Amino acid sequence: MPESTNLSTLHPGTLAWEELDLLSELVWAYEQHCYAISPPDLIALLNSKLESGELNLDQLKEVLPNRSTRSQVLNKKRRISMKAALEMVDREWVPVESFFQTSYWSSFERQRFIRKYSFLLSSAI
Repeated sequence: MPESTNLSTLHPGTLAWEELDLLSELVWAYEQHCYAISPPDLIALLNSKLESGELNLDQLKEVLPNRSTRSQVLNKKRRISMKAALEMVDREWVPVESFFQTSYWSSFERQRFIRKYSFLLSSAI
């Protein structure tokens, strides 16, 4: 593909389009391998969403109704329950990958979580 090719003039099915598509796939694979970005820290993400207004306290109360539990979770003194974790993913507050960074639950609970949300992981890859 010539360097001077205007990307807006490329059309699917042409050789230049196919070359660009292959090149972008190679760059993506290289970045995933060499510069993979880890999912955000779960509690830091929740705190950030609360501070920015994307998430309000009333919404969080629906998932973590107990004030003491909420405080302990947000201060990283208590793990998020499996039920609350599933609810947060369902509401799209946090990416499912964030729950695989640390061991929040026993291996049985983690496997249950993986079975329930494996389709999300495969669609993100």
